[in-house]
Amino acid sequence: MLNSRRFFRFDLSIPFLLLTQSDWQKAFTVLHTQEMQQEQLELQHQGAALKRSLAHLAERGAALYPLLAMLDQRLEYYAWLLGFIWQQQDPLKHPEYRFRGREDAKRLPPQAQQDSPTLHLLAGLYAALDQRLQRLRADLEHALPLSEPLPLWTFSDDSNAEFSADFYVSNLAELATKGVAVAAILQSLIDRYNLLSRIQTRLAACYHPLNCSAAWPQTELNLSMGGLAFTSTQTYPLFQEVWVRLGLDAAISVKGKVLYCRSLPVHQGKAMLYRVAIELALPSSSVQQRIEGFMQQQELNQAIQRVPQVAPWPMV
Repeated sequence: MLNSRRFFRFDLSIPFLLLTQSDWQKAFTVLHTQEMQQEQLELQHQGAALKRSLAHLAERGAALYPLLAMLDQRLEYYAWLLGFIWQQQDPLKHPEYRFRGREDAKRLPPQAQQDSPTLHLLAGLYAALDQRLQRLRADLEHALPLSEPLPLWTFSDDSNAEFSADFYVSNLAELATKGVAVAAILQSLIDRYNLLSRIQTRLAACYHPLNCSAAWPQTELNLSMGGLAFTSTQTYPLFQEVWVRLGLDAAISVKGKVLYCRSLPVHQGKAMLYRVAIELALPSSSVQQRIEGFMQQQELNQAIQRVPQVAPWPMV
């Protein structure tokens, strides 16, 4: 049955972002800079070196090997998740996502003894990593699924979360330099954690202007369930596919198609203005419910404004 609300139209001023395929590609060029490529190479070298060091430690039967190997496995899981985000892919769609999450949940925190600074250090690193992984998984799993390749991810702010061993021990770097195997592995684990933290911060900064409605410009729109219209200084080819992002009661994003783009007899400074109309593709049920709920609220607000105010009867 055709939804009659599809033809209701409202003039609104809301956060709005329109992305074409080229806009999307330009936004992610920062992920392929020389600095980011260098960090990815450093991450690979760190992982390979840790595996070799841990293998030597296992051969010697060191008592701390299981704890160090467990932290290395959790860091590998962290790097695995960030790799998808860096490649602009959704890890939730990977067939191993749930399995890896369950396996990671089995890795319990080390039991720190009162007189063991090393165990306290391992417990502190575990807690910092566990907090980051929990936040990252929550950000990935609670994002709104969209009719486009990626969900609307908004990542938690963990920009000041570098881990330091100085709170636990004062001479870890010195012992690592002298070739103490456990100290060297601990320092490598901390370096790897901090590198992954920096990479996540870069990724979050890259996605923020695309995914956070607070960063989208406030725009005058004519909005309906089936589409929207707005004025722009940019022209769009007819039938071009675009991604429409709207800051309604909650941020949403949906695929659309340009149906109309004509110049107006007015200018914004020296720039020409165009009237652009977008038809929204059939969104997912969750997105459709959010749009419909927002439109119902607009109808209600409009109806309240039109109800005449009745003066109270005077008391006799």
